[in-house]
This record gives sequence, structure tokens and C-alpha cells, in this order.
Amino acid sequence: FIMLFTSFCSFASAKVNIAYINADKVFNNFSTWNNFVKKIEQHSIKVRDIVTKKEKDIEKIWFKIKKMRDNKQDTNKISVLEKDFKEKNIKLQKYVQYQKKQMDIKYINIKGQIQGKITKIINKIAKNEKIDMVINTNSVSFNSYVVYLNNRVDITDKVIEILNKEKMNLKLLIDVNGDGNE
Repeated sequence: FIMLFTSFCSFASAKVNIAYINADKVFNNFSTWNNFVKKIEQHSIKVRDIVTKKEKDIEKIWFKIKKMRDNKQDTNKISVLEKDFKEKNIKLQKYVQYQKKQMDIKYINIKGQIQGKITKIINKIAKNEKIDMVINTNSVSFNSYVVYLNNRVDITDKVIEILNKEKMNLKLLIDVNGDGNE
């Protein structure tokens, strides 16, 4: 017990240098991340346009089926159209699911690569400035809870400056024509 108490006392009296970072601010001020977000938004618009066109085509088939039923036309022809309607609906659902999955995977992958880069920069700054601990504050990006920190120990802007100077080669594009039916 005495040994444990002595260890605790010597630790408690040691000076610990602590700094903090706001990871959300880093992400929001990192040009590569902002470019990626813009590309994801552009991709989403392209996918939405493709989906809208396919929905209109499917809707035309549905109205044709309805008209044929109302006019009591050949049930075999109606069955063929119903089969086409169902297949196109299923194909569209697969396309939407595939595109969403690809965007989610790309988002997680890119964000993970950037988080890794940020962590390396934080480690470098911490070693150079003899910081013992860096805490992330106010962030959804890394999850952390802090009640109070003094701004003089904020290294966020240093991380942003270094991060924007270093280039990251990230593949940002997703194929809008991929449909998950391969």
C-alpha cells in the first residue's frame, strides 16, 4: 500500500502538459475533405437523376398495364408487362442500395484515412512541443467530452495548417453506373 501511495503521489505532483484539438474544425477546414464532400454531393445528384429517369420509365409501364387492364386487353400481354415492371423495380432497388453502400464505404474509408493523417500530425506536434496529452473536444468526428479547456492549449489551427500543406492522394470518385447487379 505504501508503495502504491508513493507512486500515486509522485505521479500527481508531476507536471503534465495537456493540449486539445477540435477535430470537427480540422475536418471543416481541410480542403481535401471539403473536395470529397463536394464530390459525394455531385455523385448523389447524378444518382438521383438516374433514379428519377428509371422511376419515370417504370411509371410508364405501370400506366400501360393499368390502361390494358381497364380496356380488358390480352392477359398474356399484361403478364409480360407486369413481369417487366417487377424486374425493373427490383433492379432499381438494387441500384439504389448499391450506390448507397458504395458511398458509405467510400465515406468511411476516406474519413478513416484522414483521421489517421490527423493523428500522425497531432503526434508530431505533441512530441515537438513536449505535450503529454491531446484531448479532442466538442466533436462528432472522434467522440470526446470535455467540460472546460483554456484556448491557450488549443493546437487545432496548427493541425489544420500542417494538414493542408501535406497532400493526400485519395480516390474520390464512385461509378454512378455501378448497379450491384454484376
